[in-house]
Amino acid sequence: MDKEQCMLNARIQQAQGYTQVQIAEMLGVSDRTVRTYLKELAAGRKKPLRHSKLDPYKPFIEDMLEKNPSYNGELLYERIVRLGYQGKKTIMKAYAARLRKRPTQQAVMRFETEPGRQAQVDWKEFGRQVVDGKETKLYAFVMVLGYSRMPFVRFTTNMRQSTLLACHTLAFEYFGGVPQKILYDNMRTAFEPDSEGFWHPGKRLYACTVHYGFVPQRCRIRRPETKGKVERMQESRRTRFDREKAFLKGLPLRPFDVRETVPLVVGRDSTICYETNRYSVPPHCIGATVRLLVHPLHRTVEILGPENLVRRFELAQAQSHTTIFFPEDKAEIFARWQRDRSRVQRWRLPPKKKPMPYIDVDIRSCAVYDALAAANGEALV
Repeated sequence: MDKEQCMLNARIQQAQGYTQVQIAEMLGVSDRTVRTYLKELAAGRKKPLRHSKLDPYKPFIEDMLEKNPSYNGELLYERIVRLGYQGKKTIMKAYAARLRKRPTQQAVMRFETEPGRQAQVDWKEFGRQVVDGKETKLYAFVMVLGYSRMPFVRFTTNMRQSTLLACHTLAFEYFGGVPQKILYDNMRTAFEPDSEGFWHPGKRLYACTVHYGFVPQRCRIRRPETKGKVERMQESRRTRFDREKAFLKGLPLRPFDVRETVPLVVGRDSTICYETNRYSVPPHCIGATVRLLVHPLHRTVEILGPENLVRRFELAQAQSHTTIFFPEDKAEIFARWQRDRSRVQRWRLPPKKKPMPYIDVDIRSCAVYDALAAANGEALV
């Protein structure tokens, strides 16, 4: 009897309840040989393949997470349900979680960026600092050209979208041109997710890209090849920047308008209120809604009325509860006040009594005279 037949007989006899000693006596082999037979059979046995309801949709899930590793699990589940998936949500989420944790196996080839091809943008935090006598958070906007590694840095007290765009305009002026592409590191003030979980440039950033002619791109999470990849060179940064500057796109005639629009209603006192401070406007704007255009990096603002520009001026210190009446408004406001005051006084004066007019009436020509004469049978004289 060959080995394979002995192993099979040993497995059958074990299933019938025989001990290893009894099986060894029946087969004419040692106990140790029987144990070896049974172990080899157990190790060689394969579990039957179990098919999951998720199997047909795994390629779709892998493709979605490849494009966006942070894709929302609820949205992903809704999409495969629309495709026909009838399994449990927990199975899908567990599979997606394993895909997110899976290390990237692709080899990353580091390369030198071509001159003028791209720049990278990011924010850096510097904790709380004293700015203008007040303790506040301090940030730094950083834009670095990919080829020369020439940086532009601007310190700010916030990371709002208008501040981000204003720093773009300053960086382009500093470089003397615009790169073809700009990479953003997971920045919500630049990119916004849609209902399907995909990220797109915000409306204001998109308008800025159209104005300057560059392509915005969001750095993919856990993808180091999309970030800084310029190796150290012997050349100086200034030398490389002089070479790269010739490849940057030219600046437009006017910079992009990064100002925020704040709608304000003009009060009865002919003023608007902003940052607890009040500023006068011409009295013909009373009751109307004007627009205050505020630049994120300086205090010069403009007021636009319903039809045209009303005024350009400097804002007072925020939260100082100051009221400012501009000289050109004072005379017009005072004249209007006097005009309105005289109207009120005329309305409040009691009307003058007029004397009753004297009317000489011949009673005999009246209908009353005729009625009385008929009743008495005589004429009244």
